[in-house]
Amino acid sequence: MSKKKTVHFKVLKGDNVGDVITLTQGTCRLVGRHLAENETVMLGLDGNRLLDANEVATFDKTLTQAMQPAKAAPTKGLSAFQRGADIIFSDESISRAHAMLFLDGDDAGVVDLASTNGTYVNDKGLTAATLKIGDKVKFGKTVLQLSD
Repeated sequence: MSKKKTVHFKVLKGDNVGDVITLTQGTCRLVGRHLAENETVMLGLDGNRLLDANEVATFDKTLTQAMQPAKAAPTKGLSAFQRGADIIFSDESISRAHAMLFLDGDDAGVVDLASTNGTYVNDKGLTAATLKIGDKVKFGKTVLQLSD
């Protein structure tokens, strides 16, 4: 049995500096923020936030479009991934459900879920991107760097 590939994201800026987030091949993880006292969210049995229909549709459409040039076969959207634990930051400039990080085969990537303040890779705003080792991903004021 072969070992699944993993990648790591180190938090370089924000309240969680020094934290390391791990992604395993075939998984995706929601990036969001702590809820304010007046906010509520639905949780699944696994304790993760449930995505609404618009967030799932955004992920599926954007991921398929972003990955199509790099893949011979179409990506199946969110259903192709096992959902890992949500990544929750204390950064108020991050949306409740801001983006999704994923590791599909050898490709790590990010998909913005129509967040208020956008998602940036190496200071360029985008809706989705395939990432390379060393890339910096910014959500609000929080910056992560991809490593293997």
